[in-house]
Amino acid sequence: IQSYMKDALKAIQYNKNKPTHDDILVVLQILGFNLGNIQAKTQLDYRAFMQEETVISSGIYGGDAAREENKVFVVQRYKAAEKNEHKDVKKVPLSTFPEWAQPSFMDMKELNSIQSSVFETAFLSNKNMLICAPTGAGKTNIALMAVLREIGKHDQELGSLEREKFTIVYVTPMKALAGEIVGKFAKMLAYLKIRVRELTGDMQLSRTEIESTHILVVTPEKLDVVTRKSDSLLLQTKLLIFDEIHLLNEDRGAVLECLVIRVLNHIQRKQVPLRIIGLSATLPNYLDVAHFLKAENGTFYFDGSFRPVPLSYSFYGVKPQANQIREKTIGSHICYEKIKEILKKKKQVLVFVHSRAETVTLGEELIGFMREDKSEEKALFVENIQ
Repeated sequence: IQSYMKDALKAIQYNKNKPTHDDILVVLQILGFNLGNIQAKTQLDYRAFMQEETVISSGIYGGDAAREENKVFVVQRYKAAEKNEHKDVKKVPLSTFPEWAQPSFMDMKELNSIQSSVFETAFLSNKNMLICAPTGAGKTNIALMAVLREIGKHDQELGSLEREKFTIVYVTPMKALAGEIVGKFAKMLAYLKIRVRELTGDMQLSRTEIESTHILVVTPEKLDVVTRKSDSLLLQTKLLIFDEIHLLNEDRGAVLECLVIRVLNHIQRKQVPLRIIGLSATLPNYLDVAHFLKAENGTFYFDGSFRPVPLSYSFYGVKPQANQIREKTIGSHICYEKIKEILKKKKQVLVFVHSRAETVTLGEELIGFMREDKSEEKALFVENIQ
């Protein structure tokens, strides 16, 4: 939430009348954030962040609705910016790709705006790249373009690769995502007989299996272990893709940082070609990350207007209560009501909490609210949780 509120503050400089500084600072104070750590100024273009009116409202939970002191939460809403079609970007048709590469894009007829913007750098060059774009904007297909370029260097004839001549390493932050990436690339490249395997703490591979794999999907920690004492994998690697590179700023960022430095040192020491590509959500200091990856000439930053589905934000801050349990219950009840609103629209709901234990606690609270609910909407809630 704090991260989104920072974005909201950045938006203020372009929406000076709606909302005001005071409006947002009230919400921040209610949420208990340290305002001294949040800067309102930025050099990034956030004009596309919000294009419609911002609404400030307060809500009532329990008790006498007529009593002003019963207003216990404040909501700051940001309506979604209208989707920008970016008609100034010339879409690249799939016929631009070599005939052997086209089936990998499945049923697509042309690249989207983001993919078209990076086409020449991703598919027609060997430059290091940093792609900063919103979630769901098609970054995986950008990685696919780089993969296809590398495959093309070793493709003697369609479907007949020089096996064991190259390895592409795809670094994903979580084991849960590794299997998904393996399945996705294996399906897209099956016609080329590309071998895609997972190498994580749960999936072990022999040295022979690693050497015979074309695309290796790993976690940062596993790649760190494999490359720490031996250069054998790096010597075989021609393309290294870091997904979610913005995690450099998280607790596990040190491992990613070590990996990038190790790879750059390897390239300099061995004088071998190894392309690095970083995929990221929007970064405030993307130029620093680009410099770190040696990708200054292949950096692309796409703001929220490139998001395929416009995103709305609502921030609910519960006013401090004498009883902390009541304060937490109010938050859970707000969550329950919002879930019902979304289910009424025939949409899906995904609720994130801070820990596994809280998952169980919130689930039990939601079930309790459902049992006490006397409205007809209760049936909708029951139908969906079953």
